[in-house]
Amino acid sequence: MRLCGAALFLQTLLNFHVFFAAALDVLQEERRSAPENTSQNWVTLQEEFDSSLLLSRELLSKTQALTRRYRSERLSEAQLLLVSQSRLLPSASLNLHTWFSLSDAARLSYMAKTLKFYQGLVQQLKNHEERQKDSKFQYQFEELDLDLRDLSLQVSYEISLGGLLSEVEPVPTLKPLQILQHQNPWTNRQEVYHVLRSLESVLRRAVRDFLVLRMRAAQYASLQGDLKGSGSQSLP
Repeated sequence: MRLCGAALFLQTLLNFHVFFAAALDVLQEERRSAPENTSQNWVTLQEEFDSSLLLSRELLSKTQALTRRYRSERLSEAQLLLVSQSRLLPSASLNLHTWFSLSDAARLSYMAKTLKFYQGLVQQLKNHEERQKDSKFQYQFEELDLDLRDLSLQVSYEISLGGLLSEVEPVPTLKPLQILQHQNPWTNRQEVYHVLRSLESVLRRAVRDFLVLRMRAAQYASLQGDLKGSGSQSLP
């Protein structure tokens, strides 16, 4: 048991080492190629990313709690099967190198489209719940809808504030998806659960993305401050 525990501890340390080594490499590259547009207010962007990070964490926590409660009260011990529509939900998984190498524009563009896609799904969950005789989750779905709207608007504002509108990289359009069309109520309940679980994955990635974006904004602000300081020292 002690050997297993020691091996697990060493593996955890190795994973952290790989993670932070990759982050350091990316940040060093960012410092070398940081945008030179001095009109960018990176300090303001850092504050905005702080707010988005807080909101996405709160939204993730609410979604996790709602998912657990929904499964407990609506699915109980029922076997969860993959329903057909769940295979059409976008994947939020990326390998570590690809995730770190994403540009700010790519992160925000993907996030904006994905949040809008899931807001449409949550609105369908809310409408479906309103038609249930034993409605218990209507308020939670309404709150989730509003929070997703707020986060989506925040991301759109950050794209415009960062001057990234012209740099937004093409991201495949997520077509609206009609769910909860099954005759079997159990299948519809399983679909609700799969949508909530998929939304959790998207929000986990949003939290990680805002951590990186906040870190980059801080690096850009520091770099521009250094450049401004060195420029003023060279004046006669």
